[in-house]
Amino acid sequence: MAEVLHEMAVAQGEVIELDDDDDDNDEDKDFLPRDEVINLCALLEKACIRYGDNDLSLKLQQHLRRYRGQVQCEHLLHCAQSSLDSYFTVN
Repeated sequence: MAEVLHEMAVAQGEVIELDDDDDDNDEDKDFLPRDEVINLCALLEKACIRYGDNDLSLKLQQHLRRYRGQVQCEHLLHCAQSSLDSYFTVN
């Protein structure tokens, strides 16, 4: 019902609808992009090796590696496919 009322208000010009070009949700705007999260996890894994305690840093490193893998899977699922022509064309 709320969606129908919203559509009616848009049709009457009471509400202006804006289209987002991004595929991200509004909630994701405050968070880091997936690429940066993947890089941050890799950096923290290296810090665990260099500065950490053997027992504690090993567990943290394993959790970070699993989390990085999960984020990489999500990143691959949401990637846009590009054609080979886009690599060889000159703008």
